[in-house]
Amino acid sequence: MPGMNEVAKHAQALIKAGELDRAMAVVTSARTAAPDDVELALCQAQLLQMRGEHETAIAMFERCAVSVPVEHSVPILQMLTLSYDALGRGDDVIETCRAALAIDSKKVGPALLLGLWLGKRQKLDEAIEVLRRARPHAKPTQQATIDVSISEMEAYLERRRRPS
Repeated sequence: MPGMNEVAKHAQALIKAGELDRAMAVVTSARTAAPDDVELALCQAQLLQMRGEHETAIAMFERCAVSVPVEHSVPILQMLTLSYDALGRGDDVIETCRAALAIDSKKVGPALLLGLWLGKRQKLDEAIEVLRRARPHAKPTQQATIDVSISEMEAYLERRRRPS
């Protein structure tokens, strides 16, 4: 059997080609031989996430996140937040985004999602601050999204603060 990294790379290539069922078969077979391989578990969790099997993906992402050194857990936490978000689990999204940003404050993905959920929770001042901290690290398209989000939140706050 090829090395596990080769299997994960092959599965990732299948995913990129849109062959999710074949990728899942490859990963499932390899995980039978190496159930503790974190790279394969992550690949399988991503496939489950893509198929909408978020609860199972969450359990796998959570196990993977504690199986790697903290400094390597941010990408796993980012993937985990997407499944929490898909299920509307806002408290978990907020907690996990904060955890990811505590490890690496320059990550834009968790900051954008955290800002969105804080905004949904009407914690607009905090959301604006999170987005402002993320902006210098964002790509131009992300900066545009951040700018629009901040402008909308500030306008809403201004309307709310005006006396009627």
